Parts: sequence; structure tokens; C-alpha cells
Amino acid sequence: MNNAGLHDPHQIDALLARHGVYRPIDLLVALRRLPEASLRDWKSDPALVLEDILLGDPDRWIEALKSAADWAEKLGLERQLRPATAADGQPLRASRKPWLQQLLLTEYRRPDTGPQLDLFIDNPQTVARNRLIRALRSNNVGSALEALGQFSQAGAGHDDLSAAETLVDALNWPGDGELEPATGLEFLEQQLVPAARRLLDRSADAWLAPYWNRLADAMDPRKFDPDQPKLHPGWPARQAGNWARAIEACMAVPDLARQPILLHRLADAGIALGDRMLAIGALAELCWHDPRAAETWLRDCRDPGIEARRDQFWDLEPELETALFPAWLALFLPTPDPMGQASSGQTAKACQTYNTARALHKKQGDPERRIALRECAPELLEHWLETQNPTGP
Repeated sequence: MNNAGLHDPHQIDALLARHGVYRPIDLLVALRRLPEASLRDWKSDPALVLEDILLGDPDRWIEALKSAADWAEKLGLERQLRPATAADGQPLRASRKPWLQQLLLTEYRRPDTGPQLDLFIDNPQTVARNRLIRALRSNNVGSALEALGQFSQAGAGHDDLSAAETLVDALNWPGDGELEPATGLEFLEQQLVPAARRLLDRSADAWLAPYWNRLADAMDPRKFDPDQPKLHPGWPARQAGNWARAIEACMAVPDLARQPILLHRLADAGIALGDRMLAIGALAELCWHDPRAAETWLRDCRDPGIEARRDQFWDLEPELETALFPAWLALFLPTPDPMGQASSGQTAKACQTYNTARALHKKQGDPERRIALRECAPELLEHWLETQNPTGP
């Protein structure tokens, strides 16, 4: 194996001992290609592309990552592509090139993390770490305290030990007192989530889910403050991956159709659950009430049907306003009734156009329905007719 691009192949072993997994991003940090500050910026800004902020000659660090992947394969590690997401759940891009995106986001781990594997590990710290993780997953406070002591005696680093103490203490959270939502949210985001990410790695989300659900239990779904959008149960439910509960919480808000943040969450939930009709319903309201937020959601959309029509819509010449996108979508796909009552002039017109396009989709050969759409939005009808009768050069 050619290790010319990898300063020390045993850095993989060191990363495995520390994290229990080899991730290319961790290696880039170790090789000083990715400063910690740049890594934090990327994780918090979905507009950034990881490859754009890496230091040094791309050919060198790509060669290093390929060599590391070869070494991980020789170690018999299992590989898995792990899409990266920001704290708010939005997808992060590692590269514009699919093959490099895969190289950057494929992680490698031992095929078995059960107790029997400890017999073959000669690193006391790794053994103690594995025992602590198993105790945390079982929510056994006594076993976790014992494993924490062993982890400390094995020489765990300060940051790892601090994370372990936070997680063990959290097994009794929130205790017997009443959970105050703002305080609970701060504890989760500032302490528990970073500690779990550090120590539990890919199982962190599953371990954290009950804590997010407890926080959701302490919130009133009928009350939503746009200035404090995370203090609504739809947010912790989303963080827990409990999409059904997130939908229920969003639907409980009386003026849902006027709350772009909730519409965004609802559209995300629809895509996550494979409910395109729900996603389109929320997206339509978003397009009518907050076009910029709708465009942001559309850029990250992962539904093939919506993506195809989005790209088509954005390529139209002359271009159309975002408020007409739901109507464009309705010409090609089954779509739901509007969620809210459109009362304002511009919104009411866009909603009317949407309903007219829905009617035409159901009976495309009806001349009266085409006439109705022409009266609402002649430019939209002309663009649609071009897709039905494309002309060559």
C-alpha cells in the first residue's frame, strides 16, 4: 500500500482508540488541513462546502484520505456513509463532487463493540470507554458510575472525562423537580448534546432522543413565539427524530399558516416520513407567506419529484415569482388543499392560481380549465404548454 499522502498510518489507530471510529474529517483535523474554527463554521453554516475551506494542496489531502481508507479496509473495519447535518438538521455539503463527498463522509468502525471485543483490545482506555458506553446505553446508574471510575483510572483525557461525567449525571435528569423549558433547552444544547457527540459518536442521537422527548413534554404545543422558535415541542421532537410528534405539535398552533418556521419544520417532517402531500401543503403556504424561506427549503429538498419541478421552474425564462411555484407543482403532481385561509390580495391571488392549476391537472384536456388558468396567470400557462409541446431548435 502506498502511504505517501498519509504522514502516519497509525494515526487511524489513534483516532479509533479515541473516538471508537475513524472519520476522514477527524484525520483532516489531525493533519492540520481543517482548523477547529473552520470545522465549527462548516457545521453551523449549510451554505459552506467543506472542500472549499480545507488547507493545502487538494491532491495531497485527497491522497491522504484514500490511503487512510485503504488502511481502514485492511484493518477489517466496517464502512458506512454518514450524511452530515447542522445543529438545526439541515444537510451539510462536504463536496460538489459525489465521489469526494462520499470519501469525506464515509466513516469506519470496528464490526463489533460488544463485551467480547474487549478481550482483543490492549488499550485500557478503549476497554474502559466501551464499558462506560454500554452502561450509559442501558441507563444503569450504578454500572455507569462504576464504569466512569474505571474510565478515569485508565487515563481518559480531560475533555473525554468531562463528557463522561456529564452523561452519567444526566441519567437522573431532570430529577423530581418541574422541568423549565428554557433551562432544559440550554442544558441539552450547551452540555448534553456536545458530551454525547464526543463520547457516544453515531449512537448519540438515539441516546439523546428520550431527553429531547422529555423536553417536548414540558412545552405547550399551542403556544409558539417566533422570537423563541426552539421553545415549542416541534423543535425537540424533530431533534429526537420523532417526526409524527413534530407534525402534531406544529398542527396545534392556531395560526400555523402564518408561521414560516413551523411550515419549514412541517415540510421537513413530510419529506422525512415520505408524505409528499403534507410537504407540498406546508411548502405552498411558505411560498405565499415567506418566499425567501421557501427558496431556502427548496434548495435543500431531497424529494426527487419536487426537485425535478424546482429545477424546471428556476430555469424558466422569463422567470416567475416564487409564490407561483405551488401552482407550477400542481400542474404536474397531486397536491393538497391549501392549509390556511388566504385573505390578503397577493396571497389570495397565488392561492387561487394554485387551485386553478390543481383543477387543470385533474382534467388537462378541459379547455375551460385552461382558460381559467390563463386568466389567473397567463405566463404560467404558457410555460406549462411548452412542456406539453416542446419545440426543437
